[in-house]
Amino acid sequence: MQPMTGPNGEHYVAFKNKKLISKERAKLLKREKRASVIQRDMKKVGFSVQPVSPVFDSINYSVLSIFRNQFELLEEYQTLVDNHKDVMSFINANEGKSAKELLEEAKRLDEQLKKQHDSDEKYVPIAEKMKRYQMATGRIYIENGRLAAELLVQGVRLAAVLQNNLEEIIGMEGFAMLLNAHKVAEQSQLTKARMHMSAVANEFIDDEKAVIDITKEIQKIIDNEI
Repeated sequence: MQPMTGPNGEHYVAFKNKKLISKERAKLLKREKRASVIQRDMKKVGFSVQPVSPVFDSINYSVLSIFRNQFELLEEYQTLVDNHKDVMSFINANEGKSAKELLEEAKRLDEQLKKQHDSDEKYVPIAEKMKRYQMATGRIYIENGRLAAELLVQGVRLAAVLQNNLEEIIGMEGFAMLLNAHKVAEQSQLTKARMHMSAVANEFIDDEKAVIDITKEIQKIIDNEI
């Protein structure tokens, strides 16, 4: 789906009477805002399917599965980030600092958090929290990569059905689909919208891998200095 430009210069993708965020616009937003807007627009697109034909429906349901999994993966990632706010704050506040400065900041943060910590539970140092964060996000990034590959495959399938001769691709179903041309057009737009928003969500999580790389580097420095 091609992005359009609104009267105020904002980029969006048109879907029925709705405006979905474009990849370009999403990249300009801050992390929390970007995630919330993507989730909002995925809900706008919805999770229902209207049957058209066996071949076309197989693509629709495959894309819907990717769309739903991508939505759930984004929610899971958001929950993970919310549960590791001290790690995210440390990363954002100390990117680019020297080894000595990082060690001092880690000690300072640990002292501060220990004072606020429940004495009945063992305190976990910031370096250990970063290790746990890396392990938890590892599975999410693997799944995100798998969904990106599936999205590419379904994009090729959809393009083949819509752009080539229907009779050659789906045999006797071609005539039935031509009789339901309005349904085909409607469902193809819905499928394209889901593919677009899945790609936007996938790109967001992929961009967040940079945070993990920073986390690994900071943790290595702290571990080496301690």
